[in-house]
Amino acid sequence: MHVLLVYLTAFTLTFLIEWPLFALLSRKGFRRTAFFLLLMNLVSWPLLAVAHNYTEIHILWLELGVVLLETFIIFISWRFAWWKCFLLALTINAASYFIGTPLCNLILNLES
Repeated sequence: MHVLLVYLTAFTLTFLIEWPLFALLSRKGFRRTAFFLLLMNLVSWPLLAVAHNYTEIHILWLELGVVLLETFIIFISWRFAWWKCFLLALTINAASYFIGTPLCNLILNLES
C-alpha cells in the first residue's frame, strides 16, 4: 500500500474525529471551527508523523507533545482559559488516537 494513502487516511480520520468534538465542546460551532481545526492539524499532524517515523520516542509521549502544542495554539487563537485549552486538546487528541488508530488500521486492512 502506498505510504501517501496511509498518511492521507490517518490525517482525514484525525480531522473528522477532532473537528466535531472541538466544535461541540468549545461551543463555537462547526462553521467557525472547521478552518481552524484544519490549520491546527496541518501544523501538528506532520510534526507527529515525522517524529514518529524518525525517532524512538513512544507514541504516547509524542501525543502529549501534540496536546501541549495544540493547547498553545487554541489558547492564542480562541483566548479560552489555559485549562480549558488543555482539556480541549487532550480530549480531541485522545479521541482521535483511541478511535482513529483502530479505525485507520481497519480501513487500511480492507484496502489490502
